[in-house]
Amino acid sequence: PRAWVGVSGVDHPEGVQLERIFENGPAFRAGLQSGDIVTRLNGEPVRSFATFMESVSPARPGEIITLGIKRADLDLEVRLTIERRRGSRSR
Repeated sequence: PRAWVGVSGVDHPEGVQLERIFENGPAFRAGLQSGDIVTRLNGEPVRSFATFMESVSPARPGEIITLGIKRADLDLEVRLTIERRRGSRSR
C-alpha cells in the first residue's frame, strides 16, 4: 500500500511549504496547517516536496513519522500517523 500524509506543497528555501491540507487526512488530524514549513522528517532535513514524498512513500500505514515544522516564529515537532492512500488496495 502507498503511504499517504494528505498534503500538497511547494519547495521552500527552508524545506517544503504546505499549500493544502486534505480534510480528515493524516496531516489534518496531526494539526498541520496551510503555510507550515516542513524542515525535517524523522530528524533528516527536507530539501524539496519531491524528496519529502519519496521519503514518506516507503512508510507503512499506521507508522508514525516526526516532522519538524516552522509556523510563524515557532519551531514545532509534529507526530503524524501514515495512512494508506485512499482508493489503493492492499495486496
